[in-house]
Amino acid sequence: MAGLLLALGTPHLAAAEQDGPRSGRAVDGGAEVPGATFGLPGGSTNGTDRPPAFGERDRADRYVRSASASYDVVSTRPDVDGSVDLSVNEVTLRGKPGDNVKADFFFVNNGPAGTPAVFDDEEDNETAVVVDLTVPPGLTAVQVPDFCRGTKEGHEGKDVPNSSHYYCWQNRFDKGLTMYPGQFEHFPFVFRVDRADNRPGRIEISTSVHLDDSDPSNDSAAIEVDIVGAPAVPSAPRSGGSFTHPFIGGGIVAALALGGGALWLRRRSEASRTLRGESR
Repeated sequence: MAGLLLALGTPHLAAAEQDGPRSGRAVDGGAEVPGATFGLPGGSTNGTDRPPAFGERDRADRYVRSASASYDVVSTRPDVDGSVDLSVNEVTLRGKPGDNVKADFFFVNNGPAGTPAVFDDEEDNETAVVVDLTVPPGLTAVQVPDFCRGTKEGHEGKDVPNSSHYYCWQNRFDKGLTMYPGQFEHFPFVFRVDRADNRPGRIEISTSVHLDDSDPSNDSAAIEVDIVGAPAVPSAPRSGGSFTHPFIGGGIVAALALGGGALWLRRRSEASRTLRGESR
């Protein structure tokens, strides 16, 4: 501080009062020199190796932009599709009496939006029944997923063996999660072919699923069977999801290929078509 005061010199208050506002002046040892630097140790510049100079603003419009006389109002409104399409898939099971055939059922969110996985009105449980399955008359379920039961009393309750009807609960998604487009619940069954009976079964989304489904047409699907030696059954209108969905098609098809079994999706066998043709 002492060095600073010595470099600046003795202040001249009277001269400052007489001069009034200064412009382009600096003080160096009491002398007024236009454009001079302050006498600080090492000198003082504005970073350009030139002495700092001061000038008055002569035009306000150089610094304040005037408002435009006219302007356009621009607005955007995003178009977002928040609908949800839940579906189940159709399968065709092929075999002969005594065979065990594998069937993979899926409860899928086709999007385009995600949905909270709250599929019933119960608040005191973490999961809900999402799929009801009716077994084809000529088949018996010999392997049932842990989260499917032949009774609706709960997935922790006692199972009913050889049931003709099964209820399946949420497994991968509890009520604290979001089911995003392309995600699914998987219900793998194994059925034993008891007799030559081609009457179909059915899988459908449970009536307890209270959602505004954008496409109810795929909420139910047939479980077709093609048993060797069975008489042909008149085909019913088809419904249900397909595994060509862009999100999950490849993954599910790969999983089914690895798992093997006699699962045929959305396709009737050539043998079944031949039998129907001969019965006409």
